[in-house]
Amino acid sequence: MNVFPLLFEYLVLFAAVPVALRWLMANNHGYPILPFLWVGGAACLYWLWKRPSFDRRELTRLNISRRALAEIVLRFGIIAVILGAGVAWFAPERFLRLPLTRPLLWLLIMFLYPALSVYPQGIIYRGFIFQRYKTLFQAPWAMTAASALAFALVHLVFNNLLAVAFTALAGLMFARTYRQTKSIAVSCLEHALYGCFIFTIGLGEFFYHGR
Repeated sequence: MNVFPLLFEYLVLFAAVPVALRWLMANNHGYPILPFLWVGGAACLYWLWKRPSFDRRELTRLNISRRALAEIVLRFGIIAVILGAGVAWFAPERFLRLPLTRPLLWLLIMFLYPALSVYPQGIIYRGFIFQRYKTLFQAPWAMTAASALAFALVHLVFNNLLAVAFTALAGLMFARTYRQTKSIAVSCLEHALYGCFIFTIGLGEFFYHGR
């Protein structure tokens, strides 16, 4: 099977498009990022919905093994302590600034961020990539890396290396969770957990375009 068309498509969609979006944001600050995400998420969802090989239960399935749940909780607990302590120590002026100074905005983010941002990303960067490119990235580690790379590159739009580095590592975790659980919903819950925590402890501005 000729995989070069798929590789070219992957590079265009998940490398060239993020770079183009970064350029667009840099040269015209009137463009918000979320509509691009929603359109992309809707297109990927439509593609998945039409695939007989795709189990639609992945979109909402939450039942996972105790072992997988314990791993997710333990990993988050360790990372949360490290990140929270790091912000409190190295940037105390940022620590808990959003919930303390703008509690209503913080609550709004906690409620809307998972649905409006996290879930479309889960559809694109886990569900779609794993289904669309399974013949291209056949080894589990390769698929996990491809998902994480694409997830990190889209965060170029925020124009800071911290967002890209964080999401590269987070993307590996979320892709691994998706691979283990076969659930977009579970990987999105894990993603939302970290994202809401990031906004809470004072690092949200690195992951928000602000337009």
